[in-house]
Amino acid sequence: ELWKESEEIARTAYGTEELPGLYSAFDFPLRYRLVQALAVEEKGLGHKAATVLTEGYASHSDYPAHAIPNLMLTNHDLVRFGDLVERAGYGGKENPDFWKRHKCAFAFMAAYTGPITIYYGDEIGFEVEGFAEKVTENCVDVDLCDDHVGRTSGKISGLDDREKNLKNYLKSLMELRETHPALWNGTRTNLIANETIFADLKQHKDDKLVFVLNISTGSATVTIPQSEIVGGRLRDAFANTVFEVEDGEYQIPIDGLTGLILIVE
Repeated sequence: ELWKESEEIARTAYGTEELPGLYSAFDFPLRYRLVQALAVEEKGLGHKAATVLTEGYASHSDYPAHAIPNLMLTNHDLVRFGDLVERAGYGGKENPDFWKRHKCAFAFMAAYTGPITIYYGDEIGFEVEGFAEKVTENCVDVDLCDDHVGRTSGKISGLDDREKNLKNYLKSLMELRETHPALWNGTRTNLIANETIFADLKQHKDDKLVFVLNISTGSATVTIPQSEIVGGRLRDAFANTVFEVEDGEYQIPIDGLTGLILIVE
């Protein structure tokens, strides 16, 4: 763990090709961009366009070839994602979008090449009660400082239906990630990055998938030329919906706050 920007992570953790250091360190630069796209990060920056995700990936160019960054959403020193969603003004657990934003974050992580870390509690949308707003005065006295508030007790029983649904969704993503090496070990080619849509092509040998993320609350139709994928039909990994090529393009409808993983067949 080096809680720094990419240049310092490269210098003090990864080293150089000639004098290599660690093989993996936490991917703080991309983590912050992911949270900025779906909520706000601890300093209040957020409500960003989906293009911010390309900025996060661009930070990888600072690393030597042997580096394999590890992406997380939360850790013991960061604020729970659920609290950051509330700080962004998107509501708490009573709002269905609270859960959708978690699912979007997990889908993005599932399509990430390299290791990922799921911090305990994130799988059920954990939030710290009474911590929707940043405590700026006497945070130590009330045990609500940003830099340690994630150190909470775990919860493995007594889950409500919403918590179970999120946990099962993450479980399905991890099973898909295990089945498809293109997700965790594939090359990444960005297809779309605009205000609301982010899409990548992931490929490892014959395994090829398309990841599409809609960070807006409104539905959209995503157009991807077949020439950029060089494949046949696309099949939704979970819904089994099939998208055929029409006039050299795929037309992919996607709901708001949704991540799709499409298998290229």
